[in-house]
Amino acid sequence: MPVRVECTIRPSRLRFVYASVPLIAGVLLGLVLALPVWTALLWLILGYLLWAHSRSYFEPEYLRFYGEDLTIWQNNAPIVLQWQGHGRRSHAFIQWRLLDTQGQTLTLRIWRDSVSDASWRALNMAFRVALPSARQAGKTD
Repeated sequence: MPVRVECTIRPSRLRFVYASVPLIAGVLLGLVLALPVWTALLWLILGYLLWAHSRSYFEPEYLRFYGEDLTIWQNNAPIVLQWQGHGRRSHAFIQWRLLDTQGQTLTLRIWRDSVSDASWRALNMAFRVALPSARQAGKTD
């Protein structure tokens, strides 16, 4: 029996920390090792590119996860997406690779601090429970 999880999603501050700490460390390491100034500029450009890439992810306001289906609400409009068992789970985020109705692949990343603790545990549990059946359904499609 599929597990149903619904949660409200807030903007994440953790995403900024995970992106900025390695970049700041790279700039400082370059300055300490007396590397040319242009290496610090390369780190800043890399930081901007990572920021722009991370902004390309969905920023939904509400999520409903039921079996292999994810419904997200963005700007009060529901978007139904199909999960085929691809994604990853870590201590900081859960990432799904999803298909929309046109067959386009989309990435949804939910950060730990963007949902409540109970919702985070429920999403982790639902991800683990639904993973085998979602992979099996993805192979048959």
